[in-house]
Amino acid sequence: TSHTTHVMSLIMKYFLFNLLLFLSLFFFISSSSNFNRVKINGEIDVTATAPLIHCSKPQTNQTSHGECSFYAVVLASSTPGIVITNNINNGGYNASGEYFLGKTNVEFTATNKTTMMTSICDTSVTLNDIETPTLVCPSDITTSNDPGQCDALIFISNLQITDNCGIASITNSFNGQDNPSGKYPVGITNVVITATDFSGNGVSCTFTVNVIDTQPPYLYCPADETKIMKSGCQTSIDLPPPTVSDNCPGVTVTSSGQNQTYPVGTNVITYTATDQSGNIASCDTKITVLDVTPPTITCPASLTLSTDPGSCDASDVTLPKATCQDECSYTISINAPNVFDVGTTTIVYACADDSGNVAACNTKVEVIDTEPPTITCPSDISQRADPGVCTAYVDVSNPVVSDNCAIESITNSENNNLNASGVYNVGDNIITFTASDFSGNIASCMIDVDVVNSDPSIQC
Repeated sequence: TSHTTHVMSLIMKYFLFNLLLFLSLFFFISSSSNFNRVKINGEIDVTATAPLIHCSKPQTNQTSHGECSFYAVVLASSTPGIVITNNINNGGYNASGEYFLGKTNVEFTATNKTTMMTSICDTSVTLNDIETPTLVCPSDITTSNDPGQCDALIFISNLQITDNCGIASITNSFNGQDNPSGKYPVGITNVVITATDFSGNGVSCTFTVNVIDTQPPYLYCPADETKIMKSGCQTSIDLPPPTVSDNCPGVTVTSSGQNQTYPVGTNVITYTATDQSGNIASCDTKITVLDVTPPTITCPASLTLSTDPGSCDASDVTLPKATCQDECSYTISINAPNVFDVGTTTIVYACADDSGNVAACNTKVEVIDTEPPTITCPSDISQRADPGVCTAYVDVSNPVVSDNCAIESITNSENNNLNASGVYNVGDNIITFTASDFSGNIASCMIDVDVVNSDPSIQC
């Protein structure tokens, strides 16, 4: 009897459990607007009596931060004895679980195993992604141009992009592709990266690529030239332009010292090439103009001068000027002493232009000594005749002679020598002394040598 009571208790508990479960499911999904579709042997029959089935109403949710799925409670209920299956899992009336992005259609099927009639209940679970991707652009890039190019090949591989449900597309404003690597032109390029997920949520970031042109232009100057002066101390030269190129367009060339005509000497022309980035190259061309024509010079006439008083030369002489002609500037020099001695001196005039061409001529300066010597005779002499004769030996002093130059000779009229001493006759003897210099200038003086006869016995 106790055994029977225990069995009956278990049956009641099982019945009550299923009744409560049915009621709870009925009230949980009673608000569903879904209608049953009846199938008999696989064909839909709206007139047949089908098993009763109710399922959860459609659900719409949004993703949580960083998640691309959520847990949804999806249930169905029917009368006891009806078998319920679903197209989601093997849970029968319970299709609860993790649902992913988008709309998921859930179909419950209730089957009466006795009549093999089935009913279908449809519902859905929709998950919308409203979370934008996270995007971190690379740092701004500054680099130099590639050699010989007006751009730089830059590889960019450090984009940081994440999304809770995955990235559908990545584009950039530089090349329209997912990777902004490529050849960037000289200058600043703003690159906008845009990432879009599968729900159309998009995000953008911007970085800059600054390519600096550090390469100077190539500049080749015209070859140096040497020309002979034509006239006017200058010559005309037409120079070809310099050769210039650069890795980027927009080079300007300037020059300093470039003219149509160039003076005698070395002329330096400096060419400067400047590109749009301020890089500079320069070179020089030398134009050498030679003056190979000597000047013409005309000397003044010869000059004749007298010696300075008391001197055997001439000083402070003002020399006449020579005449010089040349296409360029010139200087005249005179090779002459400060003091001109007696005689003829040849002086040289030289005319030299700035290129070292020289023309010379000479003239003569003659200095004549016109100043006579000075002579002073000794005093007159009076002397007795020697005893017994009408003569006397008289000792005559030499005259005192000087000259601005030099004395060539001193003579006397008595013996034509310097010294006039000798035997003189009784009476007045006039002696003339004559001094001559080398220029033929003469000076004279006279003395009287008086010999007196003091012996009356002698008739003289």
